Amino acid sequence: YSIIGMLQFNQFGIPLVGADICGFIGETNEELCARWHQLGAFYPFSRNHNTLGATDQDPGFFGDPVASIAREALNIRYTLLPYLYTLFYMHFKEGRTVARPLWHEFPGDNKTRAINDQFLWGADLLISPVVQEGARSREIYLPVDARWFSLTSFFNSSKST
Repeated sequence: YSIIGMLQFNQFGIPLVGADICGFIGETNEELCARWHQLGAFYPFSRNHNTLGATDQDPGFFGDPVASIAREALNIRYTLLPYLYTLFYMHFKEGRTVARPLWHEFPGDNKTRAINDQFLWGADLLISPVVQEGARSREIYLPVDARWFSLTSFFNSSKST
């Protein structure tokens, strides 16, 4: 549900939004926190935050693999900050969205209207997080009116083997 809310606020003209990574009220678990960091790194406003009295949910609290997963996701975010800041500037100057649903960029593609678990940063970066518990991959929809490249392949190509 956090993706839908983030996209709605962007449509309303409020782009600096994001859910509390790993949740705010209640307890989390390692898988949820790891997946949420992978998604939350792409919220326009990204933070891990919870309530007083709850169990810690910092990635370091869980240790590896959660800490490594969060670190990798946040390193991608930091690499993309110039692009994200440019999107915020375009919002300021022209009222554009920062995060947007696929139907915003592909209004003639009826399949995009029901997609609520993928989103774009601007017109150029598609984010398709794995949000199902226990899943290790997912199917994504790529609108046919665009040319697509894997950013994951780019970031993984720099790792030493």
